[in-house]
Order: sequence, then C-alpha cells, then structure tokens
Amino acid sequence: MLGGAILTETAFGWRGLGFQLAQYLGARDFVAVQGIVALLAVIVALTNFAVDVIAALIDPRVRY
Repeated sequence: MLGGAILTETAFGWRGLGFQLAQYLGARDFVAVQGIVALLAVIVALTNFAVDVIAALIDPRVRY
C-alpha cells in the first residue's frame, strides 16, 4: 500500500503522504519517515479493528 501511494503520487504530482515520504527519503529525514510509517500502521490497525467489529455486528455467527 505504501509503495503504491509513493508511486502514484510521485507519477501524478499529487501532494499526499506518499509524495511527502518520497521527499523525506530523498532528504534522508528518517525521523519523518518513521512518523509517516507509524501513522499508516495505526490507520491500518484501526481500520482492521473497525471492520472486525462491523462484521461481528452484521453476522451473528461471528463470535469473539
């Protein structure tokens, strides 16, 4: 997902996290790179949790 964002945003010139990540990598600003990667990891984890909760609410056969 992260590689696709970098490629897409750099190719089309969109200003997003992928574009910023490419800029930070070029400038060797590894603290900013760690921050973006950590932010994306939290977003993925929260999204997975939300999908699991919604699936449990929709389908009563799913039990945790």
